Amino acid sequence: MRFFLNWIDVNSLPTGEEITKTDLDILDLVITQREGEIALCQLTVPLTSPLKQNSQAILFVEVEGKRTPLFKGKLMDLPLQINDWQQVIEFYAIPYDAKEKLAQLRDEIQQSGNWDELFIEESSRQDPVEALEATPSLFCWDPVSHAVELSDLFQGRRIRKYDETQILKDTLSIKIAGLPKPYIKVSVVAEWIQEVRGELNLFPLIEKHFNGGRINTLTAKGLISSWPRTGQILGRSGYAVVESRLAPFTPGTTGSLGLYPQMTQKIIFADEPVKSVHLKHSWFTGKLKLEWNYRQRRREITTFKLHHQNQLLQRSEFKKLDLVLNLADISQQLPSPSAPSFFETERGKKAIMHAIKIARCHLAASARGIEVSFKVPFAEAISLSMDDSIQIRHHAFHGDSATGKLVSYKLSASFEKSWAELKVAIAAGIGEEGLPTTIELDAETPLAGLPALENLNLNDFVEATSVRNQANEQLKAIHEAPPKDLNALKQLLVEHQTEVNLKLKDIRSVDVLERRFFVTTPLMWSAPSQINVEGS
Repeated sequence: MRFFLNWIDVNSLPTGEEITKTDLDILDLVITQREGEIALCQLTVPLTSPLKQNSQAILFVEVEGKRTPLFKGKLMDLPLQINDWQQVIEFYAIPYDAKEKLAQLRDEIQQSGNWDELFIEESSRQDPVEALEATPSLFCWDPVSHAVELSDLFQGRRIRKYDETQILKDTLSIKIAGLPKPYIKVSVVAEWIQEVRGELNLFPLIEKHFNGGRINTLTAKGLISSWPRTGQILGRSGYAVVESRLAPFTPGTTGSLGLYPQMTQKIIFADEPVKSVHLKHSWFTGKLKLEWNYRQRRREITTFKLHHQNQLLQRSEFKKLDLVLNLADISQQLPSPSAPSFFETERGKKAIMHAIKIARCHLAASARGIEVSFKVPFAEAISLSMDDSIQIRHHAFHGDSATGKLVSYKLSASFEKSWAELKVAIAAGIGEEGLPTTIELDAETPLAGLPALENLNLNDFVEATSVRNQANEQLKAIHEAPPKDLNALKQLLVEHQTEVNLKLKDIRSVDVLERRFFVTTPLMWSAPSQINVEGS
């Protein structure tokens, strides 16, 4: 087995047949790569080796006359180690157009069903890593072509098979590297400002509280002076008078019924029985239109548990796994600015479904709880990819085999010794539980504050309406305590002025209206079944 390293241009990728010699004499070689990361190559070369700082190089291995590319990368600026006769140099397999390649993958994810902009702040939406939040995958970098693809956490695009004849003696290790989480509890938080404005005419409501359904009084001047003025602010918040009018009018006569009298009957004074007066009975029409402006900060919180089905339940880590997902600005996702709820809308339920996908990814990270490591001859690991599944056949497994995802490898060559060390993560799931396609929500509390605009009525704004001392009540007061003279009559009417009292609801009673929901649909998920655990 021989190695050949050649300096190359950025975009060139020579074939093995084009390589006739090595530009560096390689004394020692180590190539490592972990999932989600680029490959790293460390070479030990003579101190006198001609290096091209920040240049690209390609490395081939020749086995039985066949040359296979192992690595292409950029030489880093300084050697890792130097002594009197040799130096350790380092190459990274990072493409010059890495940002563009990641951006393309990000765009593909954003066009898929595993993307929801509400879960990523606007300032981070161009970050490719953020796009993986609901995708159980990682970026996979090819150490030679520098292509980058998405690689599933559990299943690679290829399956590499190793059996006991290939695995070096006494190198197989099987251990529980991390216990699967039995469940994850998630809270999804949405906040927005509900904005609603409109107008309401209170005049008909006030009229209903007067006898005969018409505003009438014996103290017209007092009623007119106390009537709300245009521009006046009413209530504790949110109301302004936009149109106000109180105009006298003469109702139609009703003959002997006397429903709308213009004058009262004679009022006789107690001390002057020969004297009497008639008081004017005034009638009014008009309008009292209010503009209301409702700005209420709302917060909705939906909680759910996603349970993880697996073969290691007896060993499962019961330490709580809680996740809080704060949504970005949802104002543009509401049916209208007046919408009083988000999670009850179709868009809100879609967001919850996406949160369930994110929860699955957090469980997936703990699902590959079994770690297998072993060594094979160097030649058996040529062209390994971090997008490979590894099938291992060995009598140490219950059922004699298991299949997992390659999570790291290390290729080593030193003088006449060479080998490859592989590390494989295996999921002990049951492989039967997938995510639901629909969910049902239940609210812990009823909707507070103003409902949707189309459901509003006067009762949503007016807490109480009352009228004191309308005309019939003023006449009653006069008859019950007849005034001594005209001055006493005037004083009595001053004390019994007609008053209209409106008590308007404070339509924004608290700074934040909070409402909680929980998902009633049972939520179960399982990773693939990649191993048979004895006794499960």
